[in-house]
Amino acid sequence: EGFDFDFDENGGSGDDGRGSSNSERDDYQPRVLTEGWFRDSDQPQRDDDQRLLELKLRADLLYFEARYDNALEDYLTALDLLPASNAIVRRDITEAVARCQAILGRGQEALQIARKQLDECSTDDQFMAAYNLLLDIFLQPDIAAQHSDSHRLALQNCLLLNPLCDRLWRRLSRIYAELGRSDRRTTCLQAAQHITTVLAVQESNLKLQTSHGSAGSDQRTPIAGKAMSLISFHGNYRNLPYSGRLWERLSYKQANVGFDRKRIDCGGNEALFDSIYFSDLSQPSA
Repeated sequence: EGFDFDFDENGGSGDDGRGSSNSERDDYQPRVLTEGWFRDSDQPQRDDDQRLLELKLRADLLYFEARYDNALEDYLTALDLLPASNAIVRRDITEAVARCQAILGRGQEALQIARKQLDECSTDDQFMAAYNLLLDIFLQPDIAAQHSDSHRLALQNCLLLNPLCDRLWRRLSRIYAELGRSDRRTTCLQAAQHITTVLAVQESNLKLQTSHGSAGSDQRTPIAGKAMSLISFHGNYRNLPYSGRLWERLSYKQANVGFDRKRIDCGGNEALFDSIYFSDLSQPSA
């Protein structure tokens, strides 16, 4: 015995009330969004969620257009509309507020926000985002001279969180060069070079695997030769007493004990960093 369902050709079902009638579908008018629709402040009445989205998108665009005063105004308005429970978007907009203030020469206000962000972090990803914000603020002219030590210590904390970042090691090397610490500058540059070499090896290995997978043979390609030469170079380089010990310390995350992630000007963090990277590298690390 067959099933007695009555469907119309437009997707609605018969008279059971579950489908939309033809008149309802005819009345539906989809919203057509034009480029830059969120710039228009004279739109029909919107709810807070829609208004918040428009403000955030417009503020982001104004920021990338270097119209920081206008962007800051929209970011602050968006914060007022944002529910307290939406912690992720609040962190994002608050960081944007701090960046606008820093660029506009209000470095102390930006620094206050960034330190509060740091204090509210609970995961390593959040800590890295907060420290990257601080590092950008420390580069601003009205802040740099007053907080040179904090800049260096924040960089060290970043590297305790993520030691395999060659960009941060090079930035720290420049600070030690300004301080006249050529020994530490050399160590930082060596760390950056180690990381760059290993990343090149990893990239070459990936390309090698891809080329072998597509070719279906063991015939070596120029990429394979490059990968093997880099691996050979890295293996020999690691045997050198100084460089080998440095790479060993970069390779393992040793900052799990005694690292206070929420404090910048912390003697304990600086001592930990020095003991890992600036102690006698001719000896095995603990």
